[in-house]
Amino acid sequence: MTTELFTTLEAAERLSITDRRVRQLCKEGRLGVKIGRNWLIRAAEIAAYTARPVGNPNFSRIAST
Repeated sequence: MTTELFTTLEAAERLSITDRRVRQLCKEGRLGVKIGRNWLIRAAEIAAYTARPVGNPNFSRIAST
């Protein structure tokens, strides 16, 4: 079984976010695995991150008060 791996720069491009934000997500444990000095992100992790809900889930409740 082969797993497609991406660098932080490649993941940032696919996620339309900055490389710095990808590295921050990696440090938080939300993306990737550290190999030596480099972070590698699996294609499945990128897909899961893009499938997440965007924004504040409580926004409509906050806006109506």
